[in-house]
Parts: sequence; C-alpha cells; structure tokens
Amino acid sequence: PKTLKKFEIEELEKAIINAVEEVNKILKPYIGGKSNKKQKEKWVFHSDFQIISIIGKVFHSIYTLQEEEGKIRIRQNRRWKTIKKNLEKNLPMYYLYDIIRGYWSGTGDKKAKERAFSSTYEESISKEAWEAVLDEWHKNEKSKRETRRKTINKVAVLFLNYIYTHLISENQSRAKDFEVDHVVPFARLQKVAQEVGGLPISAIGNLALINKDLNLKKRDKTIYEMSLKDNETKWLEKWLFIDKKMLSFLKRKGSEVEKGFNRYLDKRFERMKEKFFELNEIV
Repeated sequence: PKTLKKFEIEELEKAIINAVEEVNKILKPYIGGKSNKKQKEKWVFHSDFQIISIIGKVFHSIYTLQEEEGKIRIRQNRRWKTIKKNLEKNLPMYYLYDIIRGYWSGTGDKKAKERAFSSTYEESISKEAWEAVLDEWHKNEKSKRETRRKTINKVAVLFLNYIYTHLISENQSRAKDFEVDHVVPFARLQKVAQEVGGLPISAIGNLALINKDLNLKKRDKTIYEMSLKDNETKWLEKWLFIDKKMLSFLKRKGSEVEKGFNRYLDKRFERMKEKFFELNEIV
C-alpha cells in the first residue's frame, strides 16, 4: 500500500490495461476460441499466478519505473520493441509448456514475481526440453482408464490449439466451425474398454479438431468407413495424422484391440509432436 500511494493511479491503471491488451494479442490465437458447439464460454487454461506473471513481465518490459520526489512515474522502456519480438515468439510456448508440466500447480506468488522480473519468457525452450515434457505427458495420458465418456481434458484442448491454429490459417478455404473429438470414436472402443478394465480413449493421441458437420456425420465411424471421395479422405488423413493401417486393430477383439490401440496412440502422437515442432518452429 505504501508503494501504491506513490503512483498516479489513473496512469498506473492505463499502463496495466495496456500490458493486458498486449498479452491478449500474443496469446489470443492459441486460447481465444471455443472448441465445442455446446460450450457456452471460452476455456480458461491458466492459473491466476501464471497469467499474473505474464502480464507482469509484459508490464515491466513496456515500462520502467522512476521515483522522483516521492512519486513513482511510469516511463516507456526504450528496449520494448526488441523485447516484444522475443515475447511474441516465446511467451505462447512457455504458456503451454508450463501448463503441460504443471509448473503453476499449488501456490505461485514467488514464482510469479520471479518470472515478471526475469528474462525467462524472452528465451526459447529447447526441442530436447519439449521432447521430455511431451513424452512424459503422453505416458501419463496413456495410463488413463476410461469405460464411460468423460469431459475432455483442457490441457489436451490447449495442445491441439497449438497445432490446428496454424493449420486452419493455412487452409482458409476449409476453415469452418470445429470441435474437439475422438479420431477413433468412443463408441467403437467402449465395449472393449469395459472388458479390459478401461482404455485411454480420451488420451491426447486420440483427439483432434474436427469439422462440426463431418463430426455429426461420422458418429461411430472412422473416416475410412464413410462415403468420402478419395481426395477428401487424403486431406483428412493429413488433418488427423492417421493412415488406414493405423486403424487395422479395430478388426480384432479384446486384448488385441487394447494392444493395437496403444500402438496407434504412440504412432499418432509422434506425428502430432513432429507437426507441433514444425508449425511452431521448434528446432
């Protein structure tokens, strides 16, 4: 409170709002949309402390604080344009990276202060670090045991956004309304899941952003069981990161389906991961 009294409150408020708007511009492509036709509100992926740390970092990058005659004045930082370029590239990546690895779980006030004043958000995350975090996450996702439909995990939705945001912008002619759903339909796996004590049906390796109209027609079919033209099927294979051979396990029974489904999850997640690296220029 003693420090706050040294500010011109209107000036401070205006500067904070400007920092928030800059953060919104940087993160909006990845977190700004809805991912389900029944979803009334947009997802909120972050914790309070995580977003505070990001806004704090941007605030202290745009401005410098100078105390003059007992008053703190807010000045423009001459280095802002240079710092901004680094933040535009790296902030979105830290946003996702920290959420996947659970960095902000529990209390985070000290972490928030450290991030707001450090250069961490300006630095790139190595591909090796991404590999380790994503592989551990995939391993945990595969340990899920589902026998009935559950709400899709928000972290999975966020990761998909970092792939499909780029793909949608590259395919404007096909850009329509999308929703997150299972590539191999839940209904096709539920019976086996009940027989073997559960399957990771909603693991990230079985999720995609699917056109609403197609998803409505698909129901409990795969794209290879629908009446699609060859060029439509080929385009969807690229969009869903699959090929027909990967889904051959659906012709089997019981534990063989379980083994085949796990192999499918591994192979598809590898493809998703490589696409994630490519589209987000992680080398």
